[in-house]
Amino acid sequence: MKVAILLASFNGDRFIAEQLESLREQTFKDWELFNRDDGSTDRTLGILETFAKYDARIHLLPADGMLLGPTQSFTALLTHALNKGFDYFFFCDQDDVWLPQKIERMLEVLKTEEGPFAVHSDLEVCDAFMKRVRESAKKGIPTDLSEAETFPKLLCQNFVTGCALAINRPLAEKVLPISADPLMHDWWVALVACATGKLHFIHESLVRYRQHGANASGPGLQLGWAAGFKKFASQRADLDKLMERRFRQIVALRDHLEKFGDSPALALLHDLTRRAGKGTLSFLWGSLTQGLRMLDVPRSLAYYWILMSDASALRKVLHSGPEAESVTEAG
Repeated sequence: MKVAILLASFNGDRFIAEQLESLREQTFKDWELFNRDDGSTDRTLGILETFAKYDARIHLLPADGMLLGPTQSFTALLTHALNKGFDYFFFCDQDDVWLPQKIERMLEVLKTEEGPFAVHSDLEVCDAFMKRVRESAKKGIPTDLSEAETFPKLLCQNFVTGCALAINRPLAEKVLPISADPLMHDWWVALVACATGKLHFIHESLVRYRQHGANASGPGLQLGWAAGFKKFASQRADLDKLMERRFRQIVALRDHLEKFGDSPALALLHDLTRRAGKGTLSFLWGSLTQGLRMLDVPRSLAYYWILMSDASALRKVLHSGPEAESVTEAG
């Protein structure tokens, strides 16, 4: 059993040493860490090199000079570890702290399934100084939905946090390649898991999730629904781009899943893109009947309001690339 920890770094010298120490303190010791740095200009690389010097389990990928961003950095790391023959893959951010039993506990669950399988856990939300803000990041989120309910909701809103996510080799083989269209790697991995295998939630906080204002993802975890709605509404200037990217993710996922044959998830995606070609109202009705909605009512209302008032995002995707032909056929 070969276990890989995948760590993408970028200008993380404030917190990365504390994260690395938490990995070294895991109760499960037989792991290897692969790091890809995305062009840090602070002391991050020096810290990583020091840890690698004294711990043979830590490997730094050679600098390639490319600034990829978090999603493609994790794609490169997952590809590298998969090619090295690893069996289980843990995604790791540079600024959190893992509780000592995290790997051991998640492996216990991962080993119960042989097919494509992803496991994610709860998180304890902390401030920049690791003072607890919330005991549970997932409290109030319906994480025990049926498989039929999970996929359409996950299409609409990601509720799987990358630093609390681990997958097995069969899923890793189905996840790759990750195109440039997905918004974040953890969202893509969770969607592929739901579509081709299983996604399991562990009701334990296994990560101390640090919020410091510069996280690559996830700052909304400590927001209640009212604050979340206010934040959502305040970003109105960027919503056209956001909706376009969400729809590009749906199209990319549909094309990706085509490789694995028919499935309920693929049928749903085909229905959505077909309806989108007919117009916004058709897409909206399909989304409602297929169960696409946020995890609470206020955000769901905001999502559909934006969809109705900003149909240009759909048109932009449908009138470019391979989707343009289907729009023409739809009239």
